[in-house]
Amino acid sequence: MAITKTHTKVIEGITYTTTTLPASAGLTILPKVMSIFGEALIGLFFAVDDESKAEVFANPKVLGAIIAKVAENAAADNALLVLKDLLVSTECDRVSIGDAEVPGNVHSHFDGHFAGRYRHLMEVALWVGTSNFIAP
Repeated sequence: MAITKTHTKVIEGITYTTTTLPASAGLTILPKVMSIFGEALIGLFFAVDDESKAEVFANPKVLGAIIAKVAENAAADNALLVLKDLLVSTECDRVSIGDAEVPGNVHSHFDGHFAGRYRHLMEVALWVGTSNFIAP
């Protein structure tokens, strides 16, 4: 019997709920996530509290550097869509579908929900990664 855990967090006024991935899916995704975010960035985010993470995301220069590095790493592996795979078991109370916002699965509506909102995508992906790979 698979044991899963559910995590919930409000990010920019949107409530996200994610269920831990099965171990085989997590082990498949983990090396790809590590290659995209880089060991140093992942270590930093695992070591600091939520308030400190929020401060990082609030600083446009730091956030810009993070997004640039993630994009550079992902382009090397053509792997940025692993973020979509990471969000397969993530729901939110207001997924964006065109002009509408309804409850739904983030993976299924990935393109519309995160279009032009890459900072938000990075924050959600880091939280889901933390929830899956280091949360108790």
